[in-house]
Amino acid sequence: MVRGRTSGVFILVAQPPAPPTGKPRIRYGQLRTVFLPKWISLTVTSILRPSSLVFSNDPPPDLEAKRVEEFLHNHLRELSKQDEEIARGSALLNQLTNKRRHLQQYITAHQGILSPIRTFPPEILAEIFMQTLDDAYDVFDTKRGPWALGHVCRRWKDASRSSPALWASLSIENLHLQPQLRHANLPAILEDVLTLTSNQELSITYSLQSVIISDTKHSSKNYRLQTLWCNQRADSWDILQLLFDILVSHSTRWKTARLVIPFALGRRLQKARGSLASLVSIDLSPCIPAHLGSSCFDTKTIDVLSTAPKLQALTVTPIPTTIILPPIPCPQLRYLAHSFSALAMEHIQLLTEAPLLETYKADFSWDSNGFTAVTPFTHNSLRRLELCCRDSDLSFLESLTCPSLEELALDLYYINRLEYILYNFDRRSGCRLRQLSVKFKDPGGVDTWLLNKFKPKRAERDLASLPSLAVLHITIETGQEETPEILKGVIRLIEAWLDTGTSVGLRSVSVIIGKDNWTESEIEDKLNILCRFKDEGFDISLKRNGKQEV
Repeated sequence: MVRGRTSGVFILVAQPPAPPTGKPRIRYGQLRTVFLPKWISLTVTSILRPSSLVFSNDPPPDLEAKRVEEFLHNHLRELSKQDEEIARGSALLNQLTNKRRHLQQYITAHQGILSPIRTFPPEILAEIFMQTLDDAYDVFDTKRGPWALGHVCRRWKDASRSSPALWASLSIENLHLQPQLRHANLPAILEDVLTLTSNQELSITYSLQSVIISDTKHSSKNYRLQTLWCNQRADSWDILQLLFDILVSHSTRWKTARLVIPFALGRRLQKARGSLASLVSIDLSPCIPAHLGSSCFDTKTIDVLSTAPKLQALTVTPIPTTIILPPIPCPQLRYLAHSFSALAMEHIQLLTEAPLLETYKADFSWDSNGFTAVTPFTHNSLRRLELCCRDSDLSFLESLTCPSLEELALDLYYINRLEYILYNFDRRSGCRLRQLSVKFKDPGGVDTWLLNKFKPKRAERDLASLPSLAVLHITIETGQEETPEILKGVIRLIEAWLDTGTSVGLRSVSVIIGKDNWTESEIEDKLNILCRFKDEGFDISLKRNGKQEV
């Protein structure tokens, strides 16, 4: 036994060996050093001399039994003392832990007093709010958007309600109408929001595509649109109409508007005539399928937009194909998308009246009298042109010259001389078209008459369509037996461009085949080649039967 310097002793203790067959022995190699603090009062003798009966089942002699009883009594008393010490230590530890936690909470709360955000002037705070929120917020969701800022503290509430720009991008979508007594306050909420916008220009979205109506007899459900919109006496029609009227009453401040509304409600837009001086963009769409509507946005509704001197973007789609193209105010338009029924010469006339137009998306109607000759027309501003010609031919392109065109998208039934029309259009326009998207219902001839014409020019006598093309998108509704040949054509096209060794030219091809009957194993060799192109850095994408394969 060796005494420690300050608070205890060092002793040598025998490691308990496995129970021996004979008398217990303590070997030198079984000894280890143990440090015992002063406050542990153990008799070294009792530790160094354990009873030999520990390793046997023999009954103890009387003298030995008395010695063991005394040993247990002393050590149980010592064990009890240690338990008391542990209990006192645990209580003290819990007390100190709670004290520290409360102190930390107190410090944290007071650290906020010195937070720099408390010193920000309201206009800086409002700018931070603007950068934090999404572009638009749900007017009637008071737990999100600018409403949520007002729940933090009075100062934040005052700052948010004093910032008109914070409330100016408002949205009413996925409307949930509660029973009459509960949803009667919706107009008041909308009026409050519009008041908070002060004189700020507004970006509004009013979409009734999905309306959830709750009453006391039925659970919440999405009403069938034809039931709600065709029966204007429905209990909720008045509230929907009132909300729209409130928005229209502030139309002088509309900057952008997205309206997905029934045709009948669209007529109420006529109240905005002469009050659209700030309107720059409007998307006007019906919220019911075309076959359910007995009418469309009529001429008077569209003509309201003629009083919008700043209007630059107009979308009116989807529209039943039976509705003819009404007069569209477009001298200052830069973006126009519509699906009104119109002949080629009517499209030409519209483009003539829109000299600043940069994007034009439209449907073409079939002319029962055949194509009416139109004087060749040049549009110098068009950069993007999207045409749906399922029921018509591409004669329109043969009369059009677009020197600034960069993107062309065509929705066709079949090839229909497309390669020659594109070649002549490109030569005539000199536009150096960089992106082409073509969608076919009938894929016949895609590999031979289209893909083969986009290969790089090898000789002056070769017919090379769109030599500046960089991006090509091809969508085929039904591939059937043509799929392998189409993929072969894509492979040959990519190989031809890669062989040029230049950094210009075609660098991205995507192919979508809606449906065919070919398994992956049947076209595995072609898929492997396309994957190799992708690994080499060529941007190639193939989606077939709804599955992304490359």
